[in-house]
Parts: sequence; structure tokens; C-alpha cells
Amino acid sequence: MTEMTDTEARFITLHEAGRRVGVSYWTMQRRVQAGLLPAYRTGPNSDIRVKVADVDALLVPVRPDDPALAADPESVVGQGRSP
Repeated sequence: MTEMTDTEARFITLHEAGRRVGVSYWTMQRRVQAGLLPAYRTGPNSDIRVKVADVDALLVPVRPDDPALAADPESVVGQGRSP
């Protein structure tokens, strides 16, 4: 059996998790509901907690050939704005 580091064993709230990766509480909630992020409670009415290591695992490296990087920056930035 392998031992966990302090960071891997540490639990944080969804608010803290969202701040850690730069997204909202609601985005983290959706990740939990979609089964993308394991979550835990200490009791039926307690806050949802997630492991720091699981939150960090949501971040994936971006490859230079990623199609999302090929998007025209003006089309993304300028959406919804009128000249």
C-alpha cells in the first residue's frame, strides 16, 4: 500500500476547489454531478468536500496542436460586442 502525501489526503470545499483552478463553485458542482470529480461528506447536511489531488487532476496540459488554440482570438474576444 502506498502512503498519501499531505496534499493528496487533504480535503477542501467546492469554493476552495474552484478558486484553486480558476472556476466557479457552480462549475465544480457540475463536475461532481457529472461524475468527473469524486466528492465526500462527513454527514448528511455537511458541505461537500473534494480531495486536492482530485481537483489538481482536472487540469490537463494543452498541446500545441490542440484545435481550441487554433481559434481566431478576435472571434472569441469579440463575441457579443458591437463595433
